[in-house]
Amino acid sequence: MGKPIGVLGFSWLAVRSGIAVLAPGLSWPFIVAGSFLAGIGFTMSVFIADLAFDATMLNAAKLGILSGSAFAATIGTLILLQLTRLETRT
Repeated sequence: MGKPIGVLGFSWLAVRSGIAVLAPGLSWPFIVAGSFLAGIGFTMSVFIADLAFDATMLNAAKLGILSGSAFAATIGTLILLQLTRLETRT
């Protein structure tokens, strides 16, 4: 949940402070979906887990990383599907 919260939070702060503006046609629900999709990346997490854990804990860490990535991909995709359905109706 850290990456989606971070991406969404800093995007909101950037827009709110005037550093950035939302692109035409981009809404906050799409940024929420994108923030979840940003949570898919797991290469660096596996690298750090490999450095931090011994062999007995490494498999559990990899399972947790893969589960978190799958969760992020699923939630982000479901949000995008729902948004696409809502836009198609209107």
